[in-house]
Amino acid sequence: MLLDSKIVMLIALILAQQLIAHQIELKTPEEVKAYEEQQRSIHHCFPIIEEQLIERKSSWLRLNSFDSDLQNLGSVLKKYETLNWGSSSESESRESQLPFGTIKSTDKDGVHLVKRDSDTCVGSNLDCQVDRSSKFSNHKLRNHSCVLSPFVTSGPYYHRSEHPIRQNLAEWQDGLPLLMDIGVIDVETCEPIKGALVDIWHANATGFYAGYPETKKALEDITVPIPRTNYNDRWLRGAWPTNSNGVAQFTSIFPGFYTGRATHVHAKVHLNFKINNDSTFDSAYVQYVGQFFFDEEINFSVDQMSPYRFNPSENRTLNSKDSLNIFSDSFKNFYNPIFEIEKIGSVISQGLIGFITVGINMTAKHPN
Repeated sequence: MLLDSKIVMLIALILAQQLIAHQIELKTPEEVKAYEEQQRSIHHCFPIIEEQLIERKSSWLRLNSFDSDLQNLGSVLKKYETLNWGSSSESESRESQLPFGTIKSTDKDGVHLVKRDSDTCVGSNLDCQVDRSSKFSNHKLRNHSCVLSPFVTSGPYYHRSEHPIRQNLAEWQDGLPLLMDIGVIDVETCEPIKGALVDIWHANATGFYAGYPETKKALEDITVPIPRTNYNDRWLRGAWPTNSNGVAQFTSIFPGFYTGRATHVHAKVHLNFKINNDSTFDSAYVQYVGQFFFDEEINFSVDQMSPYRFNPSENRTLNSKDSLNIFSDSFKNFYNPIFEIEKIGSVISQGLIGFITVGINMTAKHPN
């Protein structure tokens, strides 16, 4: 069975961090007070977030009939195939396929502007009520949440442009199927945010990023962007807007590791962005930069699978040994940036689903 009664809630908090030291420097009493209030502000959202995660997991069961083992992963992937947009003359039909609908005439210069919207799924919304008799309703909520505050480094492998808007990231990359269910909420109102663009990128099974023939050595500065050498590859990169429930879902493969870094997935969240005719997007600012991780038990299991066991790096870096303490620093104040993982079928080789939620400050604005 996919889920059991001991499921716990996982929502990650990435602590405020500088690009190198990974810690915000709070200089004045006002800055300290504002930071502490931001840290506490997510706590009042926990009951609503708990309901939302229960419903998100329940929706996977309803969608994919997980009460019995899933025999054909293709039935899942078909529901999240890449959407390909055509020329600008087809823009209306293209945009109508997006979770937030068409670009409104009130939006400035074709840029989608995410605003607080009553058309969201919150705890009191009748359409979003959770079945209290559900087998998921008894799970215990852990004190974990991801407040989108500045910043965990985006690392050296981010493409500021040309990330395609799509849900299926893998293309022809081989590896263990990984489905990601990423929720985004407003940290002030606890409401899901509709139309926030969740931007994802990660390494392939053997530790390489699209656009780069090799990964940077661990002891070098991994916060400095590396010049891109291949402009054709975009695998394991993509972005997708959240739906009315504040959720963006992706299909990909479990990421591989490279020297010096724990196994991880990079993420950004954009509230204001422009969709290009080639199905990519541009965004000058972000509301979040973060990295999500996996439990070591899962990492060890994946290490033994093909093609992961052919990784040219001899030894995987453990979470506890992650470069620049990116992983360990994320756990201060008892927060946790680890995906909550469920198996698609009865065995891990049938694929995994990772659930995580991030909360953002709608007024935050940081250069992309």
